Amino acid sequence: MVSARISSDWEEQYGIPLLALETYVDPEYNENDGACYKAAGWEKLGYSTGHRHANGERTHSKWYFLKPLHEESYTALSSVLPHALMTGAKKVSKGSDNNYVLDVSRIDLPSLQRDLKSITDPRGKQGRRYKFVPFLSLCICAVVSGYTEYRQIADWISRLPAEDRVRFGMCGDMSPSESAVSKFLRRIDPVELNSVVTKWLLETYDKNSKIKTLSLDGKAQRASSSDAKEQKAFLNVFAHELGIVVNHSSTKKGGGEKATARTLVDAGELFRGKTVLADTIHTDEKLLGSLKKKVLRTSSLSKIIREG
Repeated sequence: MVSARISSDWEEQYGIPLLALETYVDPEYNENDGACYKAAGWEKLGYSTGHRHANGERTHSKWYFLKPLHEESYTALSSVLPHALMTGAKKVSKGSDNNYVLDVSRIDLPSLQRDLKSITDPRGKQGRRYKFVPFLSLCICAVVSGYTEYRQIADWISRLPAEDRVRFGMCGDMSPSESAVSKFLRRIDPVELNSVVTKWLLETYDKNSKIKTLSLDGKAQRASSSDAKEQKAFLNVFAHELGIVVNHSSTKKGGGEKATARTLVDAGELFRGKTVLADTIHTDEKLLGSLKKKVLRTSSLSKIIREG
């Protein structure tokens, strides 16, 4: 019971989470081997070196036990860049609704920056305070760490040690403001960016063959216009197992999403053999007919719509 709640209690009191608990078991006391700790999920990591007071003799060694409080605790503790568990973007108690946070310390930065070079820099020749690829790669790493708002992205970058910003190719003594992040990201072509990043993610993590469930979801880019009718709209294809958008297509709000969805289904093999989830607005007879060609049996969703 203590293990289940201690991290959230500690964070409430001191502002930082606990990732693991430790204890020692004395093997010379009643031949204790820590069986109760093993049963409770603690890991025996070996003997301690003993303890020695000032000018005193060193005590005998004891068994050292550690209990991680999250499946990614060890990764977070050994991470070079700020891990989501350390920054609060992901809760040790698993109370966060952000289930798709990646460990940026494992990102192959050279390959990411190589691919980002193909994206068009929308800025003019003047006023380029930050280099395009380093700045963009920093923003991407902030987002995959769970920081999705402009202010959060700026905060994540500013909290990086200077040597880490230099590793990205930025000046160590410079950190972009929220306004700089907002202006920078809003000008980048979202379709072009998503295409490059998605391709890189799929190649890096090599999990494309494990995708079983896809979701169709239309989104409006609200910052593009104050008028809802003038806002840019996109149809996203979301892969549940990877937690990323694997296709990001421009469309029109409302009926335009239906046409875009049918085009995507007819165009390639992305949907073949997959379970497809979609809003009612997407599921007309033409789309269902296209989906039936990609599967071996009629889905329950198409039965409900046909019979209804």
